[in-house]
Amino acid sequence: MLNQIKSYLFDSINDVVSDADQIVLHPEKDFIRKTHLTMKTTIQAILTMDGNTLANELLVLYLPISQSAFVQRRYQIKHHAFKALFRDVTPKMPIILQKN
Repeated sequence: MLNQIKSYLFDSINDVVSDADQIVLHPEKDFIRKTHLTMKTTIQAILTMDGNTLANELLVLYLPISQSAFVQRRYQIKHHAFKALFRDVTPKMPIILQKN
C-alpha cells in the first residue's frame, strides 16, 4: 500500500513539474540551469523533510548544496504548485484505502 501511495505521489509530482512555466515565479530563468537541485528534487525534498534544521535535512537527503541555495530554489516555486499536487494526489487515496 505504501509503495502504491509513493507511486501516485511521484506521478503527481511529475505532472506538476511538467507544467513548470505555470508554477515558477520567473519561467525564463528559474530552474533552467543543470544543478543537483532540480524542481522535482526540490519538491520531493520539501515534502519529505522531518522538521530538523535545514542543514541536517540536506545531509539526510544527500543533497550537496548550501542551505542558501536550497532556500533560493524553494522560493522560485509558487505555492499553488503544492495545491495542484495535493488536488492531483488526494482523489486517488480513497481508492487505495478501500482496497485494503
